Amino acid sequence: MIVGYISFLVVFYFANSWAPNTLAAATKNPALAAPTTLSLGLGGIIGALVFGFISTRVNPRILTPIFLIVGAVGLALFGFIETNLPASLIELFIASFFFSAGVTGFYQIIPKLYPTLARATGYGIVAGAGRIGGIASPILAGAAFDAHMPVPTAFVIFALPLIVSALTIVGLSALESAQRRRMTTAEGAAEANEPLASPTK
Repeated sequence: MIVGYISFLVVFYFANSWAPNTLAAATKNPALAAPTTLSLGLGGIIGALVFGFISTRVNPRILTPIFLIVGAVGLALFGFIETNLPASLIELFIASFFFSAGVTGFYQIIPKLYPTLARATGYGIVAGAGRIGGIASPILAGAAFDAHMPVPTAFVIFALPLIVSALTIVGLSALESAQRRRMTTAEGAAEANEPLASPTK
């Protein structure tokens, strides 16, 4: 889960830091940075609220990967339509709606991975490790753009960690399901091998 959270934060900080600058530079209009930031923020807030509502009815472990994958597709597409206004702002709002909701998903999933008495510690470790993604994101993005990487390529590449993040959640759920099945099978075998109690006289 640490890998998944780090991957998520790489994308989260990349989108919020570089999408406004990219759009402003591509259109040669610095004033567009503000509405781009607003579009990202509104999408994230509304996405988190909607996710929170739906997650009361759908398992967050199912919902979060779906949101992250849709968000990855949306973020990747932004790189191809960056100069197309207002479509790029709308598309960025939709992308943020989905991938920013991943924060809410992780907040729901991570604490439940640990016993009650260790939840605060466990979550703190994952959250602290996740900051590696926040630190690495601007460094990696800066290196990519300094190397004159095309904007569409950069956004596709930086959307991929969301897929990694989604797969870690799916993999964790699959692993836990397999462990539960093995435990159930072992318990059933143990019960079958127990000697029958001798009848009382």
